Amino acid sequence: MEKIQVAKTAVLEVLRKNKETHHTEFEEAMQGWLEKAKKKLNNLLEQLNSDKASEAKIEVYLPKPISYEKEYDKAIKMVEFEIRDIIEISSSDFEKYFLDEWLWKGDFLSNTGLYKK
Repeated sequence: MEKIQVAKTAVLEVLRKNKETHHTEFEEAMQGWLEKAKKKLNNLLEQLNSDKASEAKIEVYLPKPISYEKEYDKAIKMVEFEIRDIIEISSSDFEKYFLDEWLWKGDFLSNTGLYKK
């Protein structure tokens, strides 16, 4: 099945719910990122202020979480502008909209997973 017809209201409801979940996950990851960054920097400062400062290694790798809320906003706007109450959804759009499986989702989950408590 390549395309299905879906009520516009159903598509909007799912997209808005998925966006809200994404936002929550992003905010939690940002908090975790900030906590880890502060901890790493404080540890580095302690090393640099110690007697063994010359032995300190300064290596910090903390990829910052990225929000993809604009992707949800774009999809929501497109559906909102649709004039029909029943719209046709392709299988690839179904994966994104209803299953929340976007091309960037794997990267997002692996990044945010670094900062979950």
